[in-house]
Amino acid sequence: MIISEIFGASLNIVEGKPQRILLDTDVDTDDLFALLYLLKLNRLEFQLEGVTLSANAWTNAGHAVNQVYDILYMMGRDDIAVGVGGEGGILPNGTAILPNVGGYLPIIEQGMTTAGDCRYRQAIPVGFGGRLDIDTNYGIRKAFLPRGKRKYTPLRQPTAQQVLIDKISAGPITLIAIGTHTNEKNTHSLCSFCNKEDIFIPQTKIAIIVSPTGWANAATIDVIYDLLHMMGRDDIKVGIGDFLYVKAIPHGNGGFLDSDTLFGFARDLPHSPRRYTAENTVKFGALRDTDHPELRQPRVMEIWESLLQTLKPGSKITVLTNGPLTNLAKVVSVKNISSRIQEVYVVGGHISRSANDKGNVFSVPSNKYAEFNMFLDPLAAKAVFQSEVNITFIPLSIQQKASSFSSTLRWLSQIEKTPETVFSKRILSRLRRLKKIHHRYQHMDTFLGEILGAVVLANGHSSLLDAKFELKSVKLLAEGIESTDGKMVVDEKYGKLVRILRHVDAKTYHEIYAKRLGDPNQSAKVGSFKEQKRKWSHPRDRS
Repeated sequence: MIISEIFGASLNIVEGKPQRILLDTDVDTDDLFALLYLLKLNRLEFQLEGVTLSANAWTNAGHAVNQVYDILYMMGRDDIAVGVGGEGGILPNGTAILPNVGGYLPIIEQGMTTAGDCRYRQAIPVGFGGRLDIDTNYGIRKAFLPRGKRKYTPLRQPTAQQVLIDKISAGPITLIAIGTHTNEKNTHSLCSFCNKEDIFIPQTKIAIIVSPTGWANAATIDVIYDLLHMMGRDDIKVGIGDFLYVKAIPHGNGGFLDSDTLFGFARDLPHSPRRYTAENTVKFGALRDTDHPELRQPRVMEIWESLLQTLKPGSKITVLTNGPLTNLAKVVSVKNISSRIQEVYVVGGHISRSANDKGNVFSVPSNKYAEFNMFLDPLAAKAVFQSEVNITFIPLSIQQKASSFSSTLRWLSQIEKTPETVFSKRILSRLRRLKKIHHRYQHMDTFLGEILGAVVLANGHSSLLDAKFELKSVKLLAEGIESTDGKMVVDEKYGKLVRILRHVDAKTYHEIYAKRLGDPNQSAKVGSFKEQKRKWSHPRDRS
């Protein structure tokens, strides 16, 4: 309706030149139809020159920007500029809007970072029927759209304001806004401030459950499917967990934008035939069966129950958690479940030994001693630590002591180059570089540290790793107080006795990790999307 009214109006088109158009969109499904309509117009009359993304409504920026790139590639329009996000802020006293305000938050809640809550966006479901479905276009995006060369890359992606200002400065242009108007308002206000010069610069059964309460949004489940396909493990079941809004994680650089795109590398993975879909059935609460209910995305407890059914009598499950404990809390609430779980390895949490021994929740300055995985869902963490399951705790302190970008990359450079070695090295190299050059990426060590959990689980018995543990009674605080939620304390009277990793041989740890990735056994079946495209083009060469 908006488009038809605009094009029906008198636009004062300069004779002999097409009407220049800039589209600002929140990339909801109906907006994609509008984008396709604009791309089909006669370019001698109407010329779409830019697309900017509003990142505080129905989609998450990392998924939205790559979807727009793919549509433009499909239509042969890689010439169209695309802008999203930005790391600028608004000064606390409101006297100045800095360049490149990201638009991840409404202006009324915009501060100096991209972390925060959005009172309006809370009305949009995070999961089914909401952002999960829009980010994946109900599962159709991955099944249908081709994958072009353009993609999100950290610190190289043009911001929304860059594209808006560049296109507006080039001459008369029609701006069509079909999402929230945050980008336009920020740009208008910035221009006003600019005029005032007030600007500042053993063989194991494996299942994976994706938690949407951590550093990536729910639609990033498709990255898991692609990674498993790369490794020839389409047999591994993948479930999706419960949805909570996470306000402590930045929406922009160093946060969701990067995690959802795997720091720009997600699209280098081969394309898995499995993907998230919005298919459903009456059996699981839908109003009717959809066309292909067999493609329905499994939930947490379905994966868990399926895994239990495959166990031999007397067998038990070992669980590794690398994020918030939301899903695990649901599992341990099942009656007598502790008899089926051998051990739970919890990667995260922090026990301070002094006032200077602080946690890593950098986006909430008032909380000095919590670790992110515990802070993001403290009630779930409290439930797990009050359960009867055996817990091996791999805290932040030992992760920090054992982790080293330079040592890990050095070992990866020395071993055989399997596809998974090359891929891991590229990602870790980018994380190290981003940490060095930009203040928004100072927490990149967090992601390196979580590798330790997998290595200890598989090699904790090895004398070479020299893993040493201690027993302590630990209690987790979850009282709804932002400054203390997620904090862990030793409490001999009310705490739970857990096994805590206190030492590993760091050199051996890096060596074990690198050599495992370099082992040609169980190596990638399809090394990359480029390799996959070659096989599609030359099917006789698939052997």
